[in-house]
Amino acid sequence: MFFCSLCSHLRQHLLQFVTIFFSEFMVPHHPQKPLQMDCLSGTIENLDFNSFPNLTSFNLNGNNFSGSILSGIGSLSRLVFLDLSNNLLEGSIPPEIGNLMEIQHITLYNNNLAGEIPCQTGNFQKVEYLDFGSNLLETPYWSRIPSFPLLKHLSFHYNELQLGFPGFISGCLNLTFLDLSLNHLTGPVPESLFHNLVKLEYLNFTNNSFEGPLSANLTKLSKLKDLRLANNFFTAHILDSICLISDLQILELFNNSFQGNTLTSLGQLRSLERLDLRTNSLNSTIPPEIGQCTNLSYLALARNLITGSLSLSLFNLANLYELGLSDNSLSGEILPDFPSNWTNLLTNLSYLFLYKNAFSGSILPEIGNLRNLLALDFSTNHFSGEIPPTIGNLANLWIFDFYSNKLSGTIPPSICNLSYQESTTIIVKGLEHQLERILKTLTTIDLSNNFFHGNIPISIGDLKSLWYLNFSHNRLTGGILLALGDIPVPESLGLSSNLLGGEIPWQLTRLTFLEVLNLSFLTFDKSSYIENPELCGNPILKECEDDKKQQPAPSILPEEVDGYGILDGLKWQVVVMWYGFGAVVGIILGLFVF
Repeated sequence: MFFCSLCSHLRQHLLQFVTIFFSEFMVPHHPQKPLQMDCLSGTIENLDFNSFPNLTSFNLNGNNFSGSILSGIGSLSRLVFLDLSNNLLEGSIPPEIGNLMEIQHITLYNNNLAGEIPCQTGNFQKVEYLDFGSNLLETPYWSRIPSFPLLKHLSFHYNELQLGFPGFISGCLNLTFLDLSLNHLTGPVPESLFHNLVKLEYLNFTNNSFEGPLSANLTKLSKLKDLRLANNFFTAHILDSICLISDLQILELFNNSFQGNTLTSLGQLRSLERLDLRTNSLNSTIPPEIGQCTNLSYLALARNLITGSLSLSLFNLANLYELGLSDNSLSGEILPDFPSNWTNLLTNLSYLFLYKNAFSGSILPEIGNLRNLLALDFSTNHFSGEIPPTIGNLANLWIFDFYSNKLSGTIPPSICNLSYQESTTIIVKGLEHQLERILKTLTTIDLSNNFFHGNIPISIGDLKSLWYLNFSHNRLTGGILLALGDIPVPESLGLSSNLLGGEIPWQLTRLTFLEVLNLSFLTFDKSSYIENPELCGNPILKECEDDKKQQPAPSILPEEVDGYGILDGLKWQVVVMWYGFGAVVGIILGLFVF
């Protein structure tokens, strides 16, 4: 906006000008569409609100105003719309704000306001939208705040509220949106909420300390579309009741103590898009009825007591983006029907987590057809056989985790093919040019605690984004590749308990870049290499045969590392000192090399 180009010393006058503009020209019948300023900073403490008795709408959303809200704001007795959200305001909310008797929409969201919510807000008897979320506000005497008969939207999200449920809320009969998440509220949820707030469509109590059995009268909130009760201490068998709320689109109950020995009723939630039941005490199988929730894009059942095998009905979930079944007691083989059907239907699947179960059998080559996968974690199961080479088809993969299984064979070189091609078009002097580059996105490979044999694939050095690599506790032979020195592996190289031999290559010290010399090789402790009896060289205290015949100068790196002489005078004692910290050492040279 043109306001942003004005000099900072004019901003206070500008603020007064715009306020007058609000007063004279804004149509009071449209408080939802106020003129909005942005790109402004400073304070509003010098603004004389008394000069604008006819102001009806005031919107400073999305600026960088700091300082406090002064008591003079209470003089805006005709104000209908007030939006001070997304600024840097601090201090307390002045009690004079209660003089805004005509207010219908007020939001102070996302500031640094602190202190108790003033009881004078109870004067907002015409308010329909009230958002004090994302501040540092504290608990008032709730009994001094009456209910708001017209209120539809109420948010105290992400504050410092404590004690029990705010009593006035149960009397706000027109509420459709209620967000008390990320506070410290305790105790039970009163029954009056379920009987009175029957217009609710959004209910969020996430990250509080509410407790006790959740009432079956929750079903009276039949208009709910979004129910989030995660990270509390709720108990009881509640799913059968919740599943009667047929319009639910989002259901998040994770990290409570909900129980249940059947999940069949979930099939009634045909509109469900997101289901998160992680970390409860659900003792069930995956029911075939789950396949009726065809709008599901997110399904998380991890860390429960779920048993049995994978239900074939899962492949009906064509919109599924993330599937998390980890840390349960699921078992059996992943039958050919799964990958063959999934690859035809689950084209959106990006995250597949099956770790910490008891799955067995082989990993079928059809897994390579899930080409949108970003994370694949089958660790801590009983999978056996070889990793199919089609794994190299997963071009977008970031995380590849198969540790602690019974996999064997060689590590397929195709895992080094995990990359994707990015292209862009630029225009130079009227001519279009297509630029393409191959991006290596894989960041994590963990194949530890298996039975792999053979050599480490030589092309592993092509994975330039790799930061965690663990091949420990296998039967790998050969030497440590020089190419490992071409990838960044700070504190994340695991090669222990193999049959590797030869000298530890000094190329691991050659993680040099234009302005950074990374001596991370010497930051790895010896545990990265232990139980490889044929290895020799630093940091293992075993000399190599060639070293015995010809000792190198103790304080100078090989010529390939220090081709420009920039490390002359750097003593190994200094390196050893950093080695003791066990952290990545980077020496910034760009500012000092002339």
